[in-house]
Amino acid sequence: MGPRATSGATPSTAARQAAEAKSSPAAGGLDSPASKAGQAISPGSPAKGATPATATDAPAAPRTGRVQFVIKPWGEVIVDGKSRGVSPPLKTLMLSEGRHKIEIRNSTFRGYANEIDVKAGSSASIAYSFTQ
Repeated sequence: MGPRATSGATPSTAARQAAEAKSSPAAGGLDSPASKAGQAISPGSPAKGATPATATDAPAAPRTGRVQFVIKPWGEVIVDGKSRGVSPPLKTLMLSEGRHKIEIRNSTFRGYANEIDVKAGSSASIAYSFTQ
């Protein structure tokens, strides 16, 4: 037999290291969580037993309707007790579906108040002229 090249590891040591590498979780060996689950687990994957979020789990987008304003000469528009601007220039608001209290105030005239029922995907208009 002639000289043989060795890597410093005996055949039994090399076989043992290969077997340990195969069963190491970091190497994705036979006993790793990935092999037990039958699929690879990436860092961004949910943990075993966790259910991934679906589009139906996300909160629903608010259903809105459009309310147009035609106010003369001008008026502050208040929706559910909160000022939303002065009309004109305010012409349109998108409001959530449901009942809303609308007030229109002008410092010179008596104010206007009414409740509206906003339907999703529809539009409504409020026209009001302040008179003496």
